[in-house]
Amino acid sequence: LGDDEVAAGARGEESQRDQSTLGLTWLNETDHEAFGSLAAAYRAKFGIPLITCIRDAADKDQVLANGWARLDNCQTQEHAAALIEIAKIANHRFDDLVADANPIAAARTRRFEAAG
Repeated sequence: LGDDEVAAGARGEESQRDQSTLGLTWLNETDHEAFGSLAAAYRAKFGIPLITCIRDAADKDQVLANGWARLDNCQTQEHAAALIEIAKIANHRFDDLVADANPIAAARTRRFEAAG
């Protein structure tokens, strides 16, 4: 989260798109350090990167608060939480892939977007 490689596009287009929704690809120095500290503490405790579904968060402060709260989990709880977050991310990305697969739904969406 908030990683320079993601911001540069080196970690995948989907990750960059997801993280940019909350501004995590252009953090100021203070926020960059906050996310870096969280990521380091999380990896030190659990041995895996912090995985969270950015699209379900209201803002970057919520992401930070949830990440720090997850450090209170035991290893088993956190691995389960990470798997749930992966499933949420996969669900959003699947929805993106098939968004135009249903021509009726796609036509309705385009009609409402054009009216708005």
